[in-house]
Amino acid sequence: MASSHEMSRLMVALAALVAAACLVSVRSAGAQSLVLGQRVELPAVDGRIDHMDIDIDGNRLFVAALGAGSVEVVDLRAGKRIARIQPLHEPQGVAYLAGAHRLFVASGAVGDVQAFAEGKTPAVARAEGLDDADNVRVDRAAGQLVVGSATVSKSDTACYLAAGANAFLPKPIDVR
Repeated sequence: MASSHEMSRLMVALAALVAAACLVSVRSAGAQSLVLGQRVELPAVDGRIDHMDIDIDGNRLFVAALGAGSVEVVDLRAGKRIARIQPLHEPQGVAYLAGAHRLFVASGAVGDVQAFAEGKTPAVARAEGLDDADNVRVDRAAGQLVVGSATVSKSDTACYLAAGANAFLPKPIDVR
């Protein structure tokens, strides 16, 4: 069995190896850094923007403009805003579910999540009672829409949405 001194030396050597691997990985990541492709003007958007999601097939980007109380819909080909969903109350999380053609928006100030067909107004469904609703994600493995909320535990949120998320959709679907 190795002595504590030998174990300490082994741990130091292992830590140095991990640190060296991290440095190599950081350097190679720098060679692949992002490059600005285009700028998109968002007139009348003041203050903070929050989460974003993308509609790959439709070439649209959905931007939660928390400070402006809107979700900005950007045409990525044209490089300009094509629509604005408003008024919203502190829109924070957004998730686009391509298979259902639904945009889900969590608004923290009112604690709700709204669903918009094709990413356009008016809302087709709403779930309320999610205090400070924020992060919206699609859990494809579980087939659930998950929303982060200040007063609802992670398991309660998942159960609530597992039971109620299909109310957002034209018919029940499996998001996997």
